[in-house]
Order: sequence, then C-alpha cells, then structure tokens
Amino acid sequence: MWCLLESRQVGIAPKLQHTYEGPYLIIKKYSEINFLLQLDKHGKSRLVHHNKLKPYEGDQPPPWLVRARKKMLRNAN
Repeated sequence: MWCLLESRQVGIAPKLQHTYEGPYLIIKKYSEINFLLQLDKHGKSRLVHHNKLKPYEGDQPPPWLVRARKKMLRNAN
C-alpha cells in the first residue's frame, strides 16, 4: 500500500513533491478504517486511517516487502 504524505518540504513547489510514500505492508487490521503498516525491513510501524492509503500496483515490490509478506503468510498457516 502507498501512504499519503501529509508534510511538505520547504523550498519545493507542492506540485513537484511526492504525494505518496511506500510501498508498505499492512500487518494488522484494527477495524474497518484503521490499519497498522510496516514501514521498513526493521519492523518500524505506523497506525494509519484508510483514507490515507492507496493500493500498490507495481510489478516489483522492494525485496524486504516480499520477504516480510512470505514470513507473515508462513506464520499464519
């Protein structure tokens, strides 16, 4: 999932800045509207509202994301 960037960088026009960051892995669904995202391979996480998420549609997710997803699926079985 992509996550909306709410902060803006000083000195750069808003239309030239990135709107979303990621991709991130959803590791827990707290409710229909709140999700816990894994931000990097070290396990940092953040609670995010569903309005700030956008599906990742790329072909090549980062390697850490693929490994974390496989590990999560393996632990679920």
